[in-house]
Amino acid sequence: MPLPGSNCVVDISHYSKVSSVAQVKSDGIAAVICKATEGAQIVDKTYAPNRKAFKPAGFKWGSYHFSSGDPAILQAENYLSHADPQNDELICLDYEPSFRGPNMTFDQMMEFITILHRETDRYPMIYGGSLLRETLAKQSDPILAQCPLWYAYYPTRSDHPIACRNLGRIGPSGNTRTAITAPAHRPSRASAIATGTPTTERPPTCWQTGRSPDIGAGLRF
Repeated sequence: MPLPGSNCVVDISHYSKVSSVAQVKSDGIAAVICKATEGAQIVDKTYAPNRKAFKPAGFKWGSYHFSSGDPAILQAENYLSHADPQNDELICLDYEPSFRGPNMTFDQMMEFITILHRETDRYPMIYGGSLLRETLAKQSDPILAQCPLWYAYYPTRSDHPIACRNLGRIGPSGNTRTAITAPAHRPSRASAIATGTPTTERPPTCWQTGRSPDIGAGLRF
């Protein structure tokens, strides 16, 4: 069901099934952020086919790397090689607890960001929630102030349509679905986008129906 005037963003990965790109567009989705890589060696095999399907259809496109405790230089090489980010595409580091061993440390995160900036002349967006807050509780760095923040926020209820991470659902409490679905075991996670230094304060949800003042500056497509 389309949401008039919406500019929603969804993220997808191999967990997501895209049944119709045209339907996704008609439902008011403006941009797609797709998982590209994880750790030093893992690649998402649906990344290239999804990029080929969505970009020519007029969607803004972005990619993200899921962090791990592997050497940062190897993770950066994996991401840059597989995602091959172009100048018109968003780049993002997904800073969450690793499913495979130790988590990425603060120093590894800074090294990853530095490498990406050196290679692309851009700072990546940082996605995160509790792990990011805990990691930055006693840390600060001016480089992080250059990275837009994609903040994981899980409301207990919704008073307005929001975009839910991974499931790609929009509408009050996720009742309105796009043509992107994911397995039932994947949690519904609402996200927000803010700019500036990551903070322990909860930023406002800005993926709302209609024009969002933060989306352009935050996403930097």
